[in-house]
Amino acid sequence: MRLVSCILLLAGGMLVLGRYVHAMATTSLWTDELHTILHYSGRGPLVTLTEYHEPNNHVFFNLVNSLTPGRRSVQPVRARLWSFAATFAMLGLAFVWFARRGLPEWGAFLFCVLAIQTE
Repeated sequence: MRLVSCILLLAGGMLVLGRYVHAMATTSLWTDELHTILHYSGRGPLVTLTEYHEPNNHVFFNLVNSLTPGRRSVQPVRARLWSFAATFAMLGLAFVWFARRGLPEWGAFLFCVLAIQTE
């Protein structure tokens, strides 16, 4: 029964997460990510760390993005690469933390809840 509940919860969370990734990969980025890429991370780490004339400089996101190949790309999936990576890391770590303690169903439940919250 534990295995079945874990599989159902993880499958539900993955379905929600799939919808989230699809929506984020196909929506307009001009109000946030592309603006910061063009004005900050696309111009390098020094600009990211020293220019604060607009509130749209998401320093950590832009710093990591400025150190990544293709930093000036305005393709939606590439522009949100680090947002997706952070989301998947958070969900994976939450599941692993509970699974290592012998509570995989709680990890699957938390995975599902956090996946719903990202949407």
